[in-house]
Amino acid sequence: MTLNPYAPIAQFYDLEYGELTDDIDFYANLARAGDGSVLDAGTGTGRIAFGLARLGFDVTGVDNCPELLAQALNRPPDAAVKTPLFLPADLRQLDLGRRFGIAVLGLNTFAHMLTGQDQERALLTLRQHLTPQGRLAITLENPYAWVTAMPQNEVVFGWTRPGPGAEERTTMSFATSLDLATQYRHLELWYDVAAADGRLRRHQGSFVLRWFYPTELALLLERCGFAVEQVFGSYDLDPFDGQSPLQIVIAKPQK
Repeated sequence: MTLNPYAPIAQFYDLEYGELTDDIDFYANLARAGDGSVLDAGTGTGRIAFGLARLGFDVTGVDNCPELLAQALNRPPDAAVKTPLFLPADLRQLDLGRRFGIAVLGLNTFAHMLTGQDQERALLTLRQHLTPQGRLAITLENPYAWVTAMPQNEVVFGWTRPGPGAEERTTMSFATSLDLATQYRHLELWYDVAAADGRLRRHQGSFVLRWFYPTELALLLERCGFAVEQVFGSYDLDPFDGQSPLQIVIAKPQK
């Protein structure tokens, strides 16, 4: 069995993304327009799932990384919030036996679908889990920024933050290389953890992510039974253009 790329660095996932909340209201507005049920596809540690559950939505989160799901499942319960249902599952082989008002592929989740077969299987499966009036939201970073503005083949400082343990501080750095022929972004990550006594330990992770151009993604969605409804460049609903930070695609199942 191939080790999930998040497994070696799962403990840093919330340090990386835990403070990101800009997308919660965006997805909540989509859920309000539907029946209030949400499939958080690639939930990770449940950041989006918990954020939407706190707003009263019925959320199911799935992920294929046991180390990330364990953190979601081990969060202290909140009596005032209906805890999301978390399930281990691969998006390409999902069969939950129910349909949802919206399905969310959060930031760059779909970028892990590297091959055409992976992409089609994931989208076809998600379509089968949507109600006829449902919506699919795919959030990716702007592909043009990866190609034109991303520093390549050099180590770049990311951030320094407290955690993951008490009296620890972690510094993240990364290096990127691009393969323009395959549209693959190869990413190396280093998390250097400094303890209070000065000891330092390093954790390393690596990913391959695929970027998608707008027309390409629209054609892929159409081939899998979706129609693109809207494309935004930010969670504030700004129109997408070459300078947008994000590429957010809202698609509906074709009848």
